[in-house]
Amino acid sequence: QSTCTLARAVAPFYILFAGSKIGLDGHAVGGLALCFMAADTVSNLLWGRIGDRAGYRLTYILAVALWIASTLVLMLMPSALGMALAFFGLGASISGYLMSQQTMVLEFGKREDVAMRLGLTNTLDGVVSAIGPLLGGLIAALFGYDPLFIGSIAMLFVTLLLLIRLRDPRTIA
Repeated sequence: QSTCTLARAVAPFYILFAGSKIGLDGHAVGGLALCFMAADTVSNLLWGRIGDRAGYRLTYILAVALWIASTLVLMLMPSALGMALAFFGLGASISGYLMSQQTMVLEFGKREDVAMRLGLTNTLDGVVSAIGPLLGGLIAALFGYDPLFIGSIAMLFVTLLLLIRLRDPRTIA
């Protein structure tokens, strides 16, 4: 979860990057926000269904894979359509990540440790959410958006590798 939280620290820069590629008047901001929020809202039903049937490890894997793909679309398709697709994918993937990471805390480990695991993950998320954009802004200002997004993709790949190696508690006898 730590590596995925680090990857999420670049989220505020998605809209800034889009603005540098397609411009950001009110119409563009509204359209990208609609893509992001609509995907977030609608995908919750899909993530929940997959999680209930197969466990939240699978939803986490799928969400992270979609997040990587959406970030690549953002970087490699600098058009209005590319940005719309990327923001739709980012909205859906971050929704799946948020649902999965909280629910996985409940599925993994001993029941008596749930409160501590929730506290630890929320603390980590808060720290990274506060510090991440500052560091991300520094990286973007010094080196541009590409290294920032590549770093995020690298953290997502690490997350994906760790999740693939992790055994689902529903299958552990």
